[in-house]
Amino acid sequence: MQYETPPQVQAETNNSPATHYVSSDVEIQLPLHDTDVTLVLPSGEKVIVQYRTCNEHPSIDVCLPYDTCVINWKGDDMQPAPPPENGPPEVRVAKQLCIELKDQSVWVEESKPVEEIPAKQFYRTVLQVEVLSEDPFDITDLGAVNYAITDGDCSGQVEIVESETVTPNRMAELLTAQGSDPGFFGIETCACGNSLDNPEYVDCAKCREAEEQRRDEKHGLYGPDERNE
Repeated sequence: MQYETPPQVQAETNNSPATHYVSSDVEIQLPLHDTDVTLVLPSGEKVIVQYRTCNEHPSIDVCLPYDTCVINWKGDDMQPAPPPENGPPEVRVAKQLCIELKDQSVWVEESKPVEEIPAKQFYRTVLQVEVLSEDPFDITDLGAVNYAITDGDCSGQVEIVESETVTPNRMAELLTAQGSDPGFFGIETCACGNSLDNPEYVDCAKCREAEEQRRDEKHGLYGPDERNE
């Protein structure tokens, strides 16, 4: 078998003074037989493009210097390329291949999901206390009720009749209804009484102002008394 000496191709450089952008265009006319085109990167690493004609259909293989991730784009709209119908799982119908020349380990490190801090949950529990006594019982203090049914002259039992998970917004309402400040559980509320950390946050003007003030104070831009000065 006779091999031809591969030609050395010099890229034609185009300069754009306006944007300082430098690009090069290289056009290679491949012969009718099997050909390897070696791309020498500035780092000295080589990417080999193998053109093969000996198969049933001509093919092009791209051999990289190391294992990395390859992105397949469908058409010109840069959408993920789908597999062909009834085709093997490793095949994609793509018009463009994007290969970032970095080791696979770098991809793995960069693609690690950012751990999200789960939203704080709150719970509402309703207890039912049954007290049996010889005399009328009108005690509502929990400490006194506990003494009466454990060490006193009464019999009693406690049952959980309702338990639910509530949003920060709902918990703020429940705390307010009990006469407690939502800040007791670390819930920050806006001027409307809505929790600023709640997914059901209502975006009104007062809410936005309170949220902006909280963000500014968090980053130390100014304190609550300095905002309106």
